[in-house]
Order: sequence, then C-alpha cells, then structure tokens
Amino acid sequence: MFIYYIDKDMDKDKDKYKDIIINTCFSFFIIIIIVFYRFNLIKNFTDKFFSFLAIISSIIVLFAKTNFLIDIGHFIYTVYLCGVSFFSYNKYLLLFNVIMLFNIISTRYYYDYCILNDKQNNQGFFTDVSGYLDINWDYVFPILFFVSFVKLL
Repeated sequence: MFIYYIDKDMDKDKDKYKDIIINTCFSFFIIIIIVFYRFNLIKNFTDKFFSFLAIISSIIVLFAKTNFLIDIGHFIYTVYLCGVSFFSYNKYLLLFNVIMLFNIISTRYYYDYCILNDKQNNQGFFTDVSGYLDINWDYVFPILFFVSFVKLL
C-alpha cells in the first residue's frame, strides 16, 4: 500500500515538469542557434535553412496556444532533427542534434510518451499521420541519434 501511494504521488510530480522541460529546451534551442550564428559557425545554405527551421519551430512551440500551431511546430522540429541528421556536416549542429535527440529519447523513456504530443492533446495532422503510417518514434529517434553521432566523429 505504501509503495502505491509513493508511485501515485511521483506520477503527479513528474507531470508538472513537462512544460518546464519543453520551455527550457526550446528556449535553449533558440539561444544556441543564435550563438552559432553570432560566432559564424553556420555557414552554408543547408545549415542556415535548418537553423531557420529550428528557430521557427521553437518559437511556435513556445508561444502557440492552439493544438494546430503546436502540431506545425512539432512537425517542423521533426523535419529539423531528420534534416540535420542526414544532410548536415556541421559539427556544432550535429553535436547539438545529438544532445536534443538524447533529451527526446530520455523524456520519451521517462514519461512513456512524447511530451509534445501531450502538449497538443494528441491531436493534429502530424500526430494523425504518424499513427496512420504506424511510425514508431521510439525506433526513429535512436537511429537519428546514431547517424548524427557517427557523423560527428
């Protein structure tokens, strides 16, 4: 009985941190990309394009109030993660991608679901397409992590 109550309280506690995690990560995302620009670490068109996507997706996720807009930000963020993994050779973007993917994998493991999907109430085109295509993101993100990590070496 005692263990049940502890676990029940722990579940309530960890739910309150989802928005903090999202807001912190996406705020740092914007700051880091701006720092990369400031120190001229982003040079070619491909990396500038993906950096632009990173800033746009972060702004949308941080400030959107509707499921539709959060869904768009979520989709753009996924395009960014996949794009940097497969098309970028910028060591700074790849290192940051590895960190972000590690964070995604960790939070998906800890919460047992995607906290961005939860923020958009599991509604939206991106969520629907992922379900329709039966994409298991618990396999996709480790693959992206591995590809980014190998390219980083």
